[in-house]
Amino acid sequence: MQLKSNNKVMNYFCNPRNCGEINQPDAIGISSTDDNGIIIKVSMKITNEKIEKIKFKTLGCVTSIASASAMTELVKGKGINEVLTLTKYDISEFLGKIPEEKIYCCQLAINALHSAIQNYFKMK
Repeated sequence: MQLKSNNKVMNYFCNPRNCGEINQPDAIGISSTDDNGIIIKVSMKITNEKIEKIKFKTLGCVTSIASASAMTELVKGKGINEVLTLTKYDISEFLGKIPEEKIYCCQLAINALHSAIQNYFKMK
């Protein structure tokens, strides 16, 4: 099945924001699927319980790359507790409504974020 992507999804896919890896991060989180091989890795610098910098690396489809990129934009500069309320639907709305068949990509980005935050608290 081929899904038609909207302009904002394509923009975030073709011009991903915050792509890459942070040197000496305060936290790293990884999320993946078993069935289609998508992997999202997030690295963060955290200062005073706020996400100062966040970057991602993704092996996946157009929607997973756009979702991870959008997630970084939505959480950068915000407090850790504040970003824990972010949902897959927030990312979907930000990107102009991801089709239900691809909403799992938004959830993978959320899972990577939560994994990084959990790892941050474990290391503290």
